Amino acid sequence: MAAGSKVLERMLFGEDESSSPLIKKRKGPDLNCPIVTIHFSDVDPVAFQTIIDYVYSDFNEAAIEIAESAVLNTLYAAKKFEIAALEKHCVELLGELTPSLAVALLEQAVNFGSEELLHRCHQVIDEQSDEALSSDSLTNVSIETLKKLVRRSELSPSGELSVFKAMCNWAAAECKRRGIEETAENKRLVVADVLNDVRFPTMTVEELGEVANSGILNDLEIGVLFRYVTSTVHVGIDLPYPTHERRILSRSRYVVRRFMNLSKNTCKKQRSTIWFIVNREILVTALGIYGLVQNETNAEGSEWETTVDVEVASSGQTKATDFTSATLKGTYGDGRAFIAHFKKPARIIANMPYRATVTFKEEVETFAGGNGQEDILVYVGSGGAIEQNCSGTTPSVDQSSVAAFAFHNDDPNGIRRGMTRGPAVYTDAIGGFYNRPTNNVAPIYSEGCLYEGQIPEIHFMAPMEVKKELSDV
Repeated sequence: MAAGSKVLERMLFGEDESSSPLIKKRKGPDLNCPIVTIHFSDVDPVAFQTIIDYVYSDFNEAAIEIAESAVLNTLYAAKKFEIAALEKHCVELLGELTPSLAVALLEQAVNFGSEELLHRCHQVIDEQSDEALSSDSLTNVSIETLKKLVRRSELSPSGELSVFKAMCNWAAAECKRRGIEETAENKRLVVADVLNDVRFPTMTVEELGEVANSGILNDLEIGVLFRYVTSTVHVGIDLPYPTHERRILSRSRYVVRRFMNLSKNTCKKQRSTIWFIVNREILVTALGIYGLVQNETNAEGSEWETTVDVEVASSGQTKATDFTSATLKGTYGDGRAFIAHFKKPARIIANMPYRATVTFKEEVETFAGGNGQEDILVYVGSGGAIEQNCSGTTPSVDQSSVAAFAFHNDDPNGIRRGMTRGPAVYTDAIGGFYNRPTNNVAPIYSEGCLYEGQIPEIHFMAPMEVKKELSDV
């Protein structure tokens, strides 16, 4: 055992001649040598037996079997006795960590002192932040772990609102653990100074509206934040929150809006799809969906709630890899777009056709956009300026600072199949891309798209270069 573990070697034989080892080295066998018993109260017996088997098998991983339930205990034992190869093997046995499991293992990685496991957990959480933040595992971590996560600059959520909602979910669970009422005041009490690590100044006005509705912040705090995000001059506005975005990518958030106004027609569909091509890589974070109209059974101003499935898939992809179910709430007669966020941003490759689809649980009657645009330029340059040009013409501008969208009725790489008929269809589209030869590339500019529709917005981020580390102030 001492040959396989430096810790056991030091413990059993001492580091030098002056130490007092448990076992004295002898030149030969001694039948009168007393039996020495060593107790490791913090090591699981099964894990210790695995250590013995591993060492006596000459470090052969194939010679040992580690049950799934024993992996973490074995990892701890391997770390304790400094058997690096077995520690690495245990981390590999954990397999592909899900975001939920990565959050659950964070504290154990710290307790075990396993830098490799801690790095693995952080890597998964950073890459799939939205899923990690919305997981049930997060509600069970300690407040110290919550604070470290909220402060973490490497997180890449689709928006800071995801971080705030995660904190609120943890606060609700903590209220239950303490046996106190789940009120806004008590939630703020239990999160303590974690609240000051949420980057409220990086939120949009709409996101701050949701924060205001939660009641966590008081009216004065909300007022100062609204003043900050709507002002171009921030002199004299003192905030206790970090004002810079998380550092992992320079991702300003943008919205491409297809419709200039609401149509006089409504949309009665259970499923709506629009195809698009964009000239650069982007990350789609959400789809905007029109709300429900009022009618004889639903009075204007009364509330509605519905569940929708949103998905993004590339041409030729039968099953969407980016799929999320979202719950939308609103009031009948409100013609705004309601935002359905993906759990994690969907990566869109440049110059490849993609479909964005919204599916309701049943057929509903929603508002519809009118005067739909086929080709739209969104400027994504420095400074975070969000401008949109619907003419399709490209002014003298650095192309790296432009996201050019072309919208289509159907797959530009495919053939005509079941295009919707009626006045909502751009008639010049017929015969265009629907009969395109397979050896021709998809058009960069649209050859026709719906003039009316149910999906008015695509929310996206434009990844740029990695930022240098910024201090969390």
